[in-house]
Formats: sequence, C-alpha cells, structure tokens
Amino acid sequence: PTHHMHLCPLHVCTPTIMAASVSKYLKGLEARLAALEGKLGVAAPASGAGAEEEEDDAPEWMTAYDELLTGPLATFVATSKTLDAPVAELGAGLQGVFEAVRGVLTLVPKCKKPSPADLFASPAGKTLQTAMKAVS
Repeated sequence: PTHHMHLCPLHVCTPTIMAASVSKYLKGLEARLAALEGKLGVAAPASGAGAEEEEDDAPEWMTAYDELLTGPLATFVATSKTLDAPVAELGAGLQGVFEAVRGVLTLVPKCKKPSPADLFASPAGKTLQTAMKAVS
C-alpha cells in the first residue's frame, strides 16, 4: 500500500501542531528505520550518542529530533554507504532533508509565522518540496 504523510497547510499550523505532527512522523520513521536495521543486521548506537544540545532549554521535541538524527538516521546513512551507489545516494539525500528540516525547526520558537510562499521559496522549503514529490 502507498503511504502518504499528512501535512497540514503551513498557514494554519502552529508550532505546537507542527511539533506534534513532526513527532508522530519521526516515531513512525524511527520504527521503519529500526525494522530496516534489523533486516540488515546492524545495531543502532545508543540513543543520543554524541548529541549536543544547542541550548539548555531546548524544547523536548527538538531533543527528540536530534536523537533521531544521531541515532537511527545516522545508522541508516552509515549502512546505506556500505550498499550500492543508489542506496548511498538515498541515504545522503535523506540526511540532507532531515538537516534542512532541523534548520527550520530551530527557527520555529524564535520567528513569527512566515507566509506559505516565503517558506516554500526558502532553500529548506525547496528541499522539502523535492522530497515530497519523490515520495508521492
């Protein structure tokens, strides 16, 4: 079956709604990455290993996102490099998307809500659009 991630229209999302949506999506992705790791026979590093918080008062959802980046995603990317070139490219591309999303997420608590046009015109927005087209 085809799976589609539900993205609420950016003009109606609040940081709380976005954080909840991202958290739910990340938990699903983490489960899928863990299943893939199991099939490949690799173990994930300890959760959050080597993660550095940018701020002592980082939101819980940002800490969870960083743990995903340094845990399951890092393991997936490292494993993808050991496979053929298309899989390695997929791993590198996925890492780039997650890093772009992280860049946007760090701004959420600090910035006023951008217009959808401004968000989608940004480099992170263009990366997200490319990724969304690739999976639809």
